[in-house]
Amino acid sequence: MKACALLSTALTLSCAAYAGEAPAAPDCAALQAPNQKPDEDSVKRAERTWLVAEFRGDVDTVDCMLEPNYTEIRFNGSIGHKEDILKGAAEAKGSTKPIPTVTWTGIVVNGDSATAYSVQDKHDMSDKPVKLFFTDTFIYHDGAWHPYFSVNANAVAELKIKD
Repeated sequence: MKACALLSTALTLSCAAYAGEAPAAPDCAALQAPNQKPDEDSVKRAERTWLVAEFRGDVDTVDCMLEPNYTEIRFNGSIGHKEDILKGAAEAKGSTKPIPTVTWTGIVVNGDSATAYSVQDKHDMSDKPVKLFFTDTFIYHDGAWHPYFSVNANAVAELKIKD
């Protein structure tokens, strides 16, 4: 019985000591683009905040912005999830790479959901022109826009589908 009491006391002290060392959760409201509303301008600002955070390795901001079930379809057809984006952001910590400017072709806001899309002319690694498409879909809650689904694709000239 005495051994159980000592073990119980040791576990209680261990848990209390551990609980005191837990990192504080980030203030997600402070990390979002300020003064967001369910409008196009706020979606553009949320997009920019996300892009800058991802390119500069600000994992807390990216984590606060993306919905837990965030999913993307990548250029190569693979499926990515929130943890993949967070891993990429962590690897970018301290990066000074230029942050791209995205010109949005359109933003559609419908109540608490929005889709931002862009069609861009770029060049591939062999300097051939390519047309790229980006689509990000958001939900508005807790005073901010949160991405939950993205599609990245490239146009294939004269693509013909049989079935």
